[in-house]
Amino acid sequence: MQEPTTSPVTVKDLDELSKSIVEQREKLDLMQAAASEEGKHLARLEMKLASYLKDLGRSNYKSPYATISLIERTSYRLPATDEDRATFFDYLKAVGVYDRLVSVHSATLNSFAKEQQKIADEEGRGFDFKIPGLSAPTVSETVRVLKAKE
Repeated sequence: MQEPTTSPVTVKDLDELSKSIVEQREKLDLMQAAASEEGKHLARLEMKLASYLKDLGRSNYKSPYATISLIERTSYRLPATDEDRATFFDYLKAVGVYDRLVSVHSATLNSFAKEQQKIADEEGRGFDFKIPGLSAPTVSETVRVLKAKE
């Protein structure tokens, strides 16, 4: 422990500052909880909007308030097991991109896998195409709402 020095700071200053920090953390926690609830409410509204678009047989719509689009996202997960990883890395070597992708970032993996799927589709083998070591992609649908320009 350090030796006390002569300072204009008092124990009362420490108490007040620590009290302010605790109060600010509590305030922030409440704000984060409220933001979380608002985020959940927004997600429910967006799901309802997506449902309305589907019911109307539309994938997009321009309202006076926003331009709305249903967006489909495809996402591949990194291999989960050592065996799948080895199989996947063998595939990367076979297609000549191992050195570029050996430390695969999720976004890079998704870009690469989508590119491979596109090639397979163009060659007419897309229906049965699977990258060795990767599980099938998940496809999720989100709704994008862009505020109308005033």
